[in-house]
Amino acid sequence: ERLAPVPLRLRETIGPRRDVAEAVEGVSDRLSALHARGVERGQGFLAEARRRRVSARRVVAPLAGEAIQAGREALPLLLGADGKPAFSAVAFANDHLACGALLAAQALRLDVPRDLALLGFGDFALGRQLAPALSTVQVPRLEIGAAAARALLAALDGNTAAAGQRLPW
Repeated sequence: ERLAPVPLRLRETIGPRRDVAEAVEGVSDRLSALHARGVERGQGFLAEARRRRVSARRVVAPLAGEAIQAGREALPLLLGADGKPAFSAVAFANDHLACGALLAAQALRLDVPRDLALLGFGDFALGRQLAPALSTVQVPRLEIGAAAARALLAALDGNTAAAGQRLPW
């Protein structure tokens, strides 16, 4: 579904992520939350890569209004001046961005994954429909939903707000 842009104060919605607030002010609540999660995934990916002494850098996809198109438009940012991939592998914040990059890579006749390996996040059905199928990080949706239900029920039983919790994945 497409949501109309609405003014939004992300500082109130997302809290201390002020860099995100300034970057995406004026987009819908849903898109803002998705952007914040993508930023956090990217920060986590970079932190782990650095911890393992792997060279990595953050590339921000253009705001194209739709994630697959944003992935298509992001691909040129991953290429060198010679038109060849500047990286051996790229991890995307979600599968839709990665699918767009895969389609753009194929249009440029790049061999994925030989020329450029792509990794999505979310295990969306779309990624399995492409050739080659998209490599992705599978999210434990059932377990997340069960943990949310337990937290909600515990809060209702105790007549208190649901407590935040860190999940093991």
